Amino acid sequence: MSDSRLPRRDFLATGMGLAAAALTTGRAGAVSPNDKINLGIIGCGVRGTYILSEAMAAGAGKVNVVGVCDVWSVAREKMATALAEKQGGQRPKEFTRYHDLLAMPGLDAVIITTPDHAHCPVLIDTVKAGKDAYVEKPLCARLEDAWAAHDAVLASDRIVQVGTQRRSSRKFQAALAYVKTGALGPVCKIETAWNRNVPSWKRQVDMVKAEDVDWKRVVAAAKDVRDRLAETGLKSFVRVTGGKGLHVVAPITPGPSWDELKDFCGAFAQAMAAHRPEIYVATMSKAKRTGKIFIDWLRNSRGSTSVTSWSLRARPGAPVAVPLRWEELGGVRASNAFDIAKALRRAESLGTDPWAEIYRVQQRLPGQKSG
Repeated sequence: MSDSRLPRRDFLATGMGLAAAALTTGRAGAVSPNDKINLGIIGCGVRGTYILSEAMAAGAGKVNVVGVCDVWSVAREKMATALAEKQGGQRPKEFTRYHDLLAMPGLDAVIITTPDHAHCPVLIDTVKAGKDAYVEKPLCARLEDAWAAHDAVLASDRIVQVGTQRRSSRKFQAALAYVKTGALGPVCKIETAWNRNVPSWKRQVDMVKAEDVDWKRVVAAAKDVRDRLAETGLKSFVRVTGGKGLHVVAPITPGPSWDELKDFCGAFAQAMAAHRPEIYVATMSKAKRTGKIFIDWLRNSRGSTSVTSWSLRARPGAPVAVPLRWEELGGVRASNAFDIAKALRRAESLGTDPWAEIYRVQQRLPGQKSG
């Protein structure tokens, strides 16, 4: 469909226990409702798979899934493969960054089934990109995020449906209708409960391997930090942390205070985030970090800690934080690529310390007066 405004069509319909939208608004320049909707999905997990299957069943023959997005390649590839079978061999394009999906030519609408804290940030970017959306419940984890999404949607001309299972499901509608008959008499209090046999937060995380997420973006970001530090006159060094990220370390000649160091690092991180807001973020808030790389400058405070080189991490497999040469970084598959045995082999095989020069570098904090 060439007109991304989708003037007339059914987007999603109510499934069992699931809220849906009958988006049938009439807009100028109406397009035939028989045209297919080019649909994308952001979040390819269990809930996303279920929501998408219900949408495709409700809009049989009218939905064409053209893109799927998830940071976890396993879930992303699994959904793309299943959709290729359902769509006669037409495999949707796969994305790691949802911004790239939203920029896909011809995309009309998206289903957002990310973790709860990411619903609003992704929704805001979706309507700003001119796409209609279904966003799964709950809309948000924080009220301020709901207001931001509310304002962004009102400022757009997009159609947005929020999951309303407890208002759209037939059993809840039937209960509401019965209460309205007055048969129960005056209702003073209502209690609801949802019971599980396992803790609701319990999830298998050991199946997610570092190599199955977008490690290349992290490597590219570290090199970007290196290059921008070089523009200020600072030489830097890199190490894998044994966790999820990379440390870029720039040694500074003693002189500046802790506050001066922190202020410089904060300004540096915020400048990078301002220059490439679609890639970087300089705030710790998870809601604002969705789909972006967090430049953690907060470790540069007095009393803050950070792992040192050759340290073991208290994580499955006991990965090691290992110093690297910049030219080696592209060949490392993940931040936790070195377990004890691999770290020992690397240490034994090194002819020289990759960070040997760090002890000889004499460089001042930009703006620091010579003492």
